[in-house]
Amino acid sequence: GETDTGAECSGHGVVRSWMSGDVCACEAGFVQADPTVLACEPTQDVCAPGPIEAFDVDGDGVEDTWFEPSLMECLLFELVNRTRANHDDEGHAECHAPLMYDPDWTAHARRHSMEMYQQDSVFFDDLPPGVAAQNAGHADSGPQDMMGVLMAGDHCPEATPHCTLMGCPWAQVGIGLYPPDEGPYFTQNFL
Repeated sequence: GETDTGAECSGHGVVRSWMSGDVCACEAGFVQADPTVLACEPTQDVCAPGPIEAFDVDGDGVEDTWFEPSLMECLLFELVNRTRANHDDEGHAECHAPLMYDPDWTAHARRHSMEMYQQDSVFFDDLPPGVAAQNAGHADSGPQDMMGVLMAGDHCPEATPHCTLMGCPWAQVGIGLYPPDEGPYFTQNFL
């Protein structure tokens, strides 16, 4: 179970104390960017454009070296960390530490979502080197609906998207949508 410590996370969230450690439950527009620092930072500063390892993100045959996440991709990243901070694990083997944003694997996630969009089906690739787990899906109405799809399953140790999202081994996540501004296809790469 969880307790609210009453402490604040830089004025934009509260500290929640779980058996797995203290985390920030940040308010909308903010995210805990580093699991070792109890502070909420603006999501736009964490989920921000930047250089990536050369990769053809949009399938045009040109390797991109710069990636700009969409507003919806950043919102889904924010919702993942808010869910991890607030979700009652009901005593199951789930973790609450925030996941750090990874622009390289967000670019790969967007490409995977684009391929699902083009094929009009949800599928899982062989995981690229470095990716430990992947959630992929289709949702009708944006990031809130996507979180509903992901969290609909049973608690761990079931092999469900819920369990993957709340998994303990992960430190980073890359989240891509296609089309980038709305979905309906989404991919989450966990590292």
